[in-house]
Amino acid sequence: MTEQSDNSNLQNQAEDGVKYYMNGQMYKKMTYKDGQLDGPWEQFYPSGQVHYEGAFKNGRPEGSLTMYYDNGQVFKKGSFKNGLKDGAWSIYDDRGEMMDEVTFKAGRAV
Repeated sequence: MTEQSDNSNLQNQAEDGVKYYMNGQMYKKMTYKDGQLDGPWEQFYPSGQVHYEGAFKNGRPEGSLTMYYDNGQVFKKGSFKNGLKDGAWSIYDDRGEMMDEVTFKAGRAV
């Protein structure tokens, strides 16, 4: 999962898998097991709106991922299997209209 965020306004701390912006708003909420990301993962805009929702297993993305525009509309939806894109990935415009869909198998478009 690629992050595109200005990290200059983040607090230099992480407690219990949570990181915050300097304004106190939550930036990321992650679950760790044995030092690796494992479980639910969320990232937020400075406004508090959800930016990403997904999950990790043994340090790799696993299961569904949804990315959102800052207006709350879905930007991209898809899923991972064994850390690779797998199945249909859909891309939407900021009004929620689907623009494209690509199917992946083991990380490659098919």
